[in-house]
Amino acid sequence: MESSINRCALWLHKSHSSLQAASVLFRMGHYCDSISRAYYAVFYSIRALFLQDDVGAYKPTTMLSALGKHYVNTGKMEPCYHKAIFQIFDLRFQIEYECLSIADMDNAKFALETAFTIVNEIKNNLIKEKEREESIKV
Repeated sequence: MESSINRCALWLHKSHSSLQAASVLFRMGHYCDSISRAYYAVFYSIRALFLQDDVGAYKPTTMLSALGKHYVNTGKMEPCYHKAIFQIFDLRFQIEYECLSIADMDNAKFALETAFTIVNEIKNNLIKEKEREESIKV
């Protein structure tokens, strides 16, 4: 269990590092790269969440499906967060793989602000779950 907690912390650290990089890239006007880093910030925080709850989904499409099944459908996550995660994943896919020129300031700002919200929501979820588990032990 301790190893799992340490790995969750490492995924969250990677998530926060990606958020910082996304912010820097946004300020420099590198909107495509900022969106990509915002995506990875969300991706890494989801990995931490799944690791804590023992959910085995590692690819973006299976992660989105698992979020719906294990978190939205059970009331652990608000549907609006799930929708926002879909939007960031889709935006990143369009920029990285379809070479669409939608990496403007507005899209990058949306991705960055949404990533901050999602990462904080997942971090809070992890904290609440850890506190709940500790209260059960007592």
